Amino acid sequence: MTADIYSVPDVYDLQYETYRDDVPFYTGLAMDEGNPVLELGCGTGRLTDALARAGADVTGLELSEDMLAHARTRLEGRATLLHGDMRQPQLSFLQDASFRLVLAPFNVLMHLDTLDDQDAALAGAFSLLEPGGLLALDLYVPDFGPEDVLQAVPEWNHLAGPGGQVFMRQLHDPLKQVMVSHYLLDSVDSEGFVRRRQVSLRQRYWRHFELRRALRQAGFGQIRFFGGFDRSRFDEKSQYMVVTCRRPR
Repeated sequence: MTADIYSVPDVYDLQYETYRDDVPFYTGLAMDEGNPVLELGCGTGRLTDALARAGADVTGLELSEDMLAHARTRLEGRATLLHGDMRQPQLSFLQDASFRLVLAPFNVLMHLDTLDDQDAALAGAFSLLEPGGLLALDLYVPDFGPEDVLQAVPEWNHLAGPGGQVFMRQLHDPLKQVMVSHYLLDSVDSEGFVRRRQVSLRQRYWRHFELRRALRQAGFGQIRFFGGFDRSRFDEKSQYMVVTCRRPR
């Protein structure tokens, strides 16, 4: 049986335990823009914790109860954590115009499959920002590998434990702009038997112009695209879209 990666927060945390590329960028924005800060899709609290430790008054919103439970253990009360949907943030008792900074980090917007979902999330972020407030987000630019080919991923073998191996198979639907990654985690028990876990990740990727248009349609201005967290120029070779934009005053 294949599990969604967000239902297995232990695997998710192990996979990204050393990822810190985005931390200086987002903590720097929090210090520059001021409080309060809202993080959409806070997951297990990796970035939320860094923001809180940097002194931000941060609220994290997360749809997955499993991920949120993990985040509560990690944060130990250093941030406000809410169960909710970024497409309907008001249902989590978040008030309009109540945040100076809203973050949608680490490919969060890639979990929005439909145009209606995308529009609802961006409209929600807009409404939650104070006039003049900043929205910041990042998305990866997809690099399509072999289609439906099982590949070893040795850099992630630690997910399967000592002596284990991790394999990945990706499926791509170019019409829907959807990538599905299937991970096979082969663990070895004390008697030498191999136990396989299957975990999947579904993502709907964005193109540069559709994201810019969606942000403009939501009402954002001062839209800036960068090719990385170092604020380098975004171009055809960029692996990331790092974006900031403002709600007009």
